[in-house]
Formats: sequence, C-alpha cells, structure tokens
Amino acid sequence: MRSSGTLRRGVEREHQIRYQSNTRKRLGVCSQTSLDAKNWNALTIPPYHENQFGATLGLPILKNRLFYFGDIEANRIAYSNPGTYSVPTALMRQGNFSELLSPNLNGQSVQLYQPNSGGGAANKLSCNGQNNVFCQGQINPVAQNILKLYPMPNANGGKTVNNYIVNTPTHNNTIQWDQRLDWNISSRDQAYVRYSYVHQIAQNGLPLGNPLDGSGYGGEYDVNLAQNFVGSETHIFSPSLTNEFRFSFNAGRFSFLQPNANTDLAPT
Repeated sequence: MRSSGTLRRGVEREHQIRYQSNTRKRLGVCSQTSLDAKNWNALTIPPYHENQFGATLGLPILKNRLFYFGDIEANRIAYSNPGTYSVPTALMRQGNFSELLSPNLNGQSVQLYQPNSGGGAANKLSCNGQNNVFCQGQINPVAQNILKLYPMPNANGGKTVNNYIVNTPTHNNTIQWDQRLDWNISSRDQAYVRYSYVHQIAQNGLPLGNPLDGSGYGGEYDVNLAQNFVGSETHIFSPSLTNEFRFSFNAGRFSFLQPNANTDLAPT
C-alpha cells in the first residue's frame, strides 16, 4: 500500500524515470543456501514472487507558468504463509474419538458423554464396549459429510491437535498513480491540482479449502479502492498576509468477502 508523503511539483525540464524490480524465490527454482529462511512450522519453504514496476514523468507545459508531474506504480506479489491447524483424524471421521483418551495423542485424557445426558459415570459415550465411540446410528449424516470436507492430518505424529500444516497462498495485485498540475498564475498567485488513485486486489487461499475456509480476519477476495483529489490556490496580499484556499475530496471502497459470500449454499 502507499505510504504518506509529499508529491513533488513540476520541473522546468522534462524528467523521466522508469524502474522494475523482480524477486523470485521458490524451492526447486532458486538454489538454497544457508541464508534461506524456513518458517519453524513449515513442511517446505513457501514460495515468494514479487514484481514491482513503475515510472515517473515531469515536464513544463508552459514555460515558467504551467507544469505537470505524474507517477504510476504496479506491484504483483505471490507468496505463501505456513499455518498450523487441528483437523479430525481418520478415526474421528468414523465417530471414533477414543484417541481423546490418550494423553500421548491428545495432551490430556478427555472422556465424552452421551449427548443431552448431563454427564456422569453412567452416561459415558460408548458403543459395544468401546469407550468414546459413537454407534453408527448416532452419527448425523450432515455432520459426517462436514467432517469429510476437512483435509487429512499431515503432521505431528498422529496427534489430535496441530496435526495439519499447509502453505496458504496469497496473490496481491496493486496499481497506484498520481497526477499533478502546478500553475504560476502571477507573482502573487499560485495554484495546483492533484489526483491520486490506488486499487489493491488480494486473493487469499483457504487453509481448509472451500467452504470450510479456516482463515483469519479478511476474506478470500479483498478489495481496497481509494481516490483523492486536492485543489489549492495561494494568494499573497502583502509580505505579511497570505491566504490559501484548499479543497479536497476522498472516496473509497473496501470489501473483504469470505468464500461464497454471495452464494446460497443451502437453497430451498
């Protein structure tokens, strides 16, 4: 995103600057060295690609009177962030939660009880003598289908927590530009107008897939669109009295849409 700053005025002679910067880092594309960083919880080094390019232009339109300055910049970033999540194990997807009884697998022993029973030793969840297991007839088919949407564990040695690690991708595309005109009306009057625009579109991957999501604040599609216009006129009445009239206008649209934000997943 754009940082705060002051936009320069026009110049007496034409000046142009063009630039491009490319960063490409990916396992298997760039050779690894001892300086390559790997997140502590990542199974592989996440990819990172950045291409930043832009240009500036300043020139006089009327000598000593009217000047123009403009700039434009675009940024294309693709990267991944590793995340650690807890997902149902293969047994849990079958209604078998016996792994919760093992401190080695679960961190502590957890006893489940029959639904709506109020607990107590007489109401332990069991099926055919197997503790912490639902009988097949107790399993809600909708809940079972939701469990099937979760990815399978891929980390932490069969434990029930922190057992899924994924590099979640993000694509960030930004374009931003400024246009400015400076007018030396007379020795007592100067004016300028400036228009700035920034449009950022971010597409964020879903750690648990669609429709489970699993991401934090934000959405699958984030849009930041901001525009700003400023006009100013400065008049010198005397060596001790100066007045500036300034007008500005700001407009923006900011949206953070979760997956299926505009989709009815359960139409009637």
